[in-house]
Amino acid sequence: MKYYQNLDCDPRFSSESIFCQKIFSLLNLSDDKVEELLKPSQHVVHDAVLFDVVSFMKQSKKLMICGDYDCDGITSTTIAMILAKKLGVEAGYYIPNRIDEGYGANKNTLKLAFEKGYDAVMMIDNGVKALEAIHYAHEVGMKVCIVDHHTYDEAPPVDVFVHPDVLSPYCDTMCAAGLMYTICETNGYADDYLLALGCIGTLGDVMPLWHKNREIVMEGLKALNKHQFLPLVSLLNTKNAPIDAMMVSFQIVPKINAVGRMADMVNVNTMIPYLMADDENLILNFCAQVNSVNTVRKNLGQDLKTIALDMIDESMPVNIISDERFHEGLLGIVANQLTTLTGKPTMVFQKVSEGYKGSARSKTISLSELFSKVNDAYFIAMGGHDFAYGMTIHDHQFEAFSHEVQSVAKTLESVKQDDAIVLMDEPLTKSMLESISKFEPYGPGFQLPLFAIECPDAVSVYPIGTSGFRFSFKNFWLKSAVYFNPSAKFDGDNMPKMLIGRFSIHSQYGLSFTVESVL
Repeated sequence: MKYYQNLDCDPRFSSESIFCQKIFSLLNLSDDKVEELLKPSQHVVHDAVLFDVVSFMKQSKKLMICGDYDCDGITSTTIAMILAKKLGVEAGYYIPNRIDEGYGANKNTLKLAFEKGYDAVMMIDNGVKALEAIHYAHEVGMKVCIVDHHTYDEAPPVDVFVHPDVLSPYCDTMCAAGLMYTICETNGYADDYLLALGCIGTLGDVMPLWHKNREIVMEGLKALNKHQFLPLVSLLNTKNAPIDAMMVSFQIVPKINAVGRMADMVNVNTMIPYLMADDENLILNFCAQVNSVNTVRKNLGQDLKTIALDMIDESMPVNIISDERFHEGLLGIVANQLTTLTGKPTMVFQKVSEGYKGSARSKTISLSELFSKVNDAYFIAMGGHDFAYGMTIHDHQFEAFSHEVQSVAKTLESVKQDDAIVLMDEPLTKSMLESISKFEPYGPGFQLPLFAIECPDAVSVYPIGTSGFRFSFKNFWLKSAVYFNPSAKFDGDNMPKMLIGRFSIHSQYGLSFTVESVL
């Protein structure tokens, strides 16, 4: 971590507040990105392959849409189903059971679809590694279209292939929901609901917020606030407040993901008719079920995180943890939590009948590079991108796999950049924060620095249920702060000297501060 005080101004933001100029001086923004911030615009993408997708859909007699069980997969599948309806195309969809079937379209799914008269298949948010399913489709004469953003060695042999790699640079880091929305827009079938779904999928897959992604999220948030789409806003905990990227990321996205994760409790395929519904009673009743599933997910996830923390070997460069008690749908959540807490790449596995199913997360090294240097023979299945991967390892080779991962990880260069922390030497006002809030959304690739404030002597600490603590200040420019770390301990002899976190503007309480760490 690097601490900054007495910051210089970025002259490119001379029309903005001094506070904004100082904060943005830390972000090392290119001139192109500054232009994108100061003069946001909308670009309709005209790559030929985007027109090919709609032609493919129109030419199919009966179209099967094979999606994925995370937020991006669910929202992109919904967009595809709505587009098919607009085109007058007979279409069905299927998202595999995360636990029983695993990731991606498979031969059995296509076989069942073919037997029911489907002559074409769209694989969305999956497909680049579904070679067995693709070969089966070719054998029986099914046409195949793939809309995916995961890494691949060679472009799959299909009729239409849409991927950021084959599009113009403006689409260079898009997810499946963003790609599906862009297909709709390019062909003249976009609407504000599809835009909102594209926004949620983009935030859910934590895409860099530049270029087309930024445009979709900015405009999608406007659409959400304007129309208050019931299937989407019903998932919010916070009511009657402006919807921003943080609310979507921490309230809507986890609930959509929970349905896919908890495959032993609920069928993820029910999310598509929910997101396409307009019956208020149906929406509210199903939303209540989603909330219940998410509560179970949160409680179980907390228990598993506690178990996993006790199993970490601090001497190793990568946290590799396995336990039969882990829930397959929560492996990625636990891996991400441990990555955040330890700063190390983390792989969390559950022992299953065919081997070890796992999920990996990293904020420091490229997982794609790591696994490219590990023996392919260890893997039954694998797929992902630089900072998130899913895999299944052969039972008898798990120990050798773990050893090789640790060895390879030691040779890789870290891509982590130190967090910039601004030492607050003057009170922050609501207007100062608003001067940088106008440039939202913030997120991957465009993240505000952390702020550090000296904790005043007149402070009281209160528990917030089992979620964490609230700091209450007297005779101080900041009234309170929240710290969502229930394991922290505070008493008269153990009070923090410094609070490090992020500011935001709460619709009810005004200026608020969320603590990420204490010193």
